[in-house]
Amino acid sequence: MCSKTVKAIFVVNCFIVSAALAHSGVKDKDVMARMKLMSSMADNMKVIGMMLKQKMPFEQDKAIIALKEISRLATKTPDAFKKNAADPKSEAKANIWAEFDNFTDISMKLAADADGLAASFQSFENLKPALGQLSQSCKNCHTRYRVKK
Repeated sequence: MCSKTVKAIFVVNCFIVSAALAHSGVKDKDVMARMKLMSSMADNMKVIGMMLKQKMPFEQDKAIIALKEISRLATKTPDAFKKNAADPKSEAKANIWAEFDNFTDISMKLAADADGLAASFQSFENLKPALGQLSQSCKNCHTRYRVKK
């Protein structure tokens, strides 16, 4: 397995673990809704990653469903962040709201990328480039708009 694939799988797994830990003790309902949305996105990324690592059987239909769900969730992301809600457990940086147009553009690019990948997805060999492309979009947003905890 190439280095880029290993890195993509590592990034996805980090998002999943940190999302699970971040939810405990959240008091603000809007922050909790955002966190749940991001966790759902991570769960769908995990489907692709687990198939690629062959820890889950490859099923084309499941991979396509995961990609379509990532797209749907990415489309919903700007609405989930419209309200500048705060909570000590929130991992959202304040610059999301100062740069909301850019934040929205990144979300819409992820949605479009996931849609395009779902439309062209045909085989196990499509998993690696799909995970790499989507992981890069996630990383671009998280690097700029997410606090590392």
